Amino acid sequence: MDKKETKKFITNEFAKKIREIMQKYHCNYLDQLSSNEKFEIIKRVTSLINELFKDKEIKAKFIELISKSTVNGDNPELRFETFEMIRNLNSHFPNFDTWNDVFVTNELLTWNRKFSSIKNYFDINHDKFLKYDIYIKGPFGWEKRHTVKFIVPKLKNGDKLYLKDIISEDDVIWTFCLIDSLLEYLGLDIIDYSGYSL
Repeated sequence: MDKKETKKFITNEFAKKIREIMQKYHCNYLDQLSSNEKFEIIKRVTSLINELFKDKEIKAKFIELISKSTVNGDNPELRFETFEMIRNLNSHFPNFDTWNDVFVTNELLTWNRKFSSIKNYFDINHDKFLKYDIYIKGPFGWEKRHTVKFIVPKLKNGDKLYLKDIISEDDVIWTFCLIDSLLEYLGLDIIDYSGYSL
């Protein structure tokens, strides 16, 4: 494979894995999942999404689609930064067992420079309000299924900030369902990639 084919193959593999997970744990069945199961989905999918969006063309297509059709907000980029922040937290602090356990403090994030991207997320995005509607592709077209709202608080010295107080685990997984639908829309599905080219 040449460089372009290799890039396409790798991108498709990340998309395939995301779609496999989300087809198995669909948002229609969220109420049947335990908190531990939901947290495992969040850890696995945020890591995969982070890798998928290293492909700048794919990320740009997602932002364009979301901006035009499925987000009622003026800052769709914030959501991608949120996934990266969640992924970095789970990577650097793997001692959490459930979403409700995950927290950050200013002191925790400033003792080591490798955590600076997490701190920067809060520094740059604090007090931003994000609202977006989740549209899922159904048998009769795109259907509005859920609305996500959250505000990024300012991280101050001495504060212990829990992620559950920013965005719920269900809202994170609902957003994964939107991404799953958009992967299908872009032709990145788990059956046939032949119609898609970077």
